[in-house]
Amino acid sequence: MKYTKSRNQRSHVKVAATALVALVISGLNGIAPVQASNNNNSINQQYSAGVPEQLLVPNELIVEVDPSMGYQNIEDLFKRVNATYYFPISSEAWHMKFANKTDQILAWQQLAKESKVISIGYNFKVTQCGNSAPVGSNAAGTVGSGQTQVAAGDPQFSSEWHIAAVKAGSNQPKPQINSFNGFAIMDNGAVYRHANQDSQVSMNCDIHMGGENASWGASADHGTMIATTLGAKWNHFATAGVVRDPRIVSARLSFDGKGEMTEVDLITGLGWAKGFICDGSTNYPSAMIIPLNIIPPYSLSNQAYHPAFHHVCKNIHDKFSGLIFLSAGNNGMYDASPRVDYINVVGACDQDGKLLQNSNRGKCMTMIAPGKDIICTQHSGQVVSGNGTSFSAAIAAGVAGLIHNKGREYGKFLKNTDIDYVLKATCSLKPASGWSDTTGYGMPDYKAATNALK
Repeated sequence: MKYTKSRNQRSHVKVAATALVALVISGLNGIAPVQASNNNNSINQQYSAGVPEQLLVPNELIVEVDPSMGYQNIEDLFKRVNATYYFPISSEAWHMKFANKTDQILAWQQLAKESKVISIGYNFKVTQCGNSAPVGSNAAGTVGSGQTQVAAGDPQFSSEWHIAAVKAGSNQPKPQINSFNGFAIMDNGAVYRHANQDSQVSMNCDIHMGGENASWGASADHGTMIATTLGAKWNHFATAGVVRDPRIVSARLSFDGKGEMTEVDLITGLGWAKGFICDGSTNYPSAMIIPLNIIPPYSLSNQAYHPAFHHVCKNIHDKFSGLIFLSAGNNGMYDASPRVDYINVVGACDQDGKLLQNSNRGKCMTMIAPGKDIICTQHSGQVVSGNGTSFSAAIAAGVAGLIHNKGREYGKFLKNTDIDYVLKATCSLKPASGWSDTTGYGMPDYKAATNALK
């Protein structure tokens, strides 16, 4: 289904159900509901598109329903289509399960005829977009050289070319200037080791089990590498990150840290993070880092397959001054999904500023950032070299946070849209046309951005 429906503010439906349901709804307050379409015939077209079964969680759907329909009527509708399970994951989106594929297909067909049903989509599996390798000797390149500021106690600093590539090795905002609300990593949790809330992974939330946990092991490996790429040296880790004193929160998306992560998990994690670090009343910006994706043409950039995900991202951007940084993916493929202004899709480049062969590219591209031989730290404290667009998304998000806090130091308050503009306008490696489907607007350049803010 194409994401073309208009959305108007309305009162949220009050769900008289379990406390957990109430928590989900309250955590997502402020997301503007969608006006239902008068013609939902296009919804059925997606089902016949032949999505490979291995990309999907069997017999599950994500269905957006106009909440003005009322909880009891929504429940009655889901019972009529033989759902064995249904649970709200946003103000409009519901996670639904069915006993078998036949019931799922029949439910899709029946739901598509309902005027109050806004969208129907599959529950896709999402994949981490990064991996690690032993630290080797990094070859010199044309970007990322000249790393001269020494980080005390970090013997790896001269090899952390990604910090120099985005010009973040010096002139960081003053420590007391930190009105960027924070960074949320959508992954499998992250290990943290510091007690100061202003410079740590300050919260891990297990979206399935609830609560905070600092002792996750190998399941938090990828998330810890992303967190330590973003900001780590000042968190008592072994390597430096792009941001000196970030506030990082992390959502653990898979059940008990095991098994696959899904689009339902991702939407739920974004809802939790929005409630934790986003602030719609003051416009203090924040960033969501999504180091996950799906192979094109079914990527998360494709609104047709992921309408509920796009609705949540758009509202975080439009209503809560949030920035979304999405890994382009590591399939080496062209993604024809159109670019949208509320999601920054980040590809990966090497030390010569060239797109990595396995980095996806395409119409959805916003920018590139370093994504090869990224020195970071695993959950165990082991220093490793990370590769992939996961790291690129974290680096780009880090520069966005630096731009906001530097603006504050200069007496300017930058909302998310202001940060987006400066980030894109001051990119290095900018194509002659201003944008291309290989590099987007180019690579973030913190030094050029700070000069533009003076």
